[in-house]
Amino acid sequence: MTRFHRTCSCLVVLIAFLAVAGCRVFLRQTALDEAAVKEAATGIEQAVLGGLGAGFVLQDKPNFKVGSTELSQIIQRRQSRVGVVAEFKQKGCLGESADGLITYVKCPECQTNARFHNRAAQVILSENDERWRMYETLARENHLSSRARRRVQRIFHQARIDLAHPGDLVQLSPGSGWTKKADEKAPAQ
Repeated sequence: MTRFHRTCSCLVVLIAFLAVAGCRVFLRQTALDEAAVKEAATGIEQAVLGGLGAGFVLQDKPNFKVGSTELSQIIQRRQSRVGVVAEFKQKGCLGESADGLITYVKCPECQTNARFHNRAAQVILSENDERWRMYETLARENHLSSRARRRVQRIFHQARIDLAHPGDLVQLSPGSGWTKKADEKAPAQ
């Protein structure tokens, strides 16, 4: 077999593989529709916080897919722990970090009560695992690069800040310190 025939054979195999496997494995979205992601992030986080129930179904956005069974299951698992996450946030033990995950913040009760500290650590691990699964699922379903996935994380972080209760600890940018979310009520005139 000549070199030409081997090259042609390799090309035929490659074309057959692409036809069977699909080209989408190799394609990546180049432009992220940030408005669609923001709308999706707000809806997902409202669903988590509001516990919209088992009948709640996410609707795909025109330029961003969110309606998968996998994402719905992630939301349901996050809903099941929203009360305990809120409890730890209220006590100042957890904060929303700029990378879209929750982070341990030293609080008096965690420093003096080992069981409370261990429970906080378990909540952090569980919640962050689900958040990471959500980011990875969104990246896979929307053919996002790792850079675009990080942008999705930041958009979700902003949605969580917007929905946070006054007094919740938030990190406004990577590497910055913790800030308490201000009360959004307008001052009396």
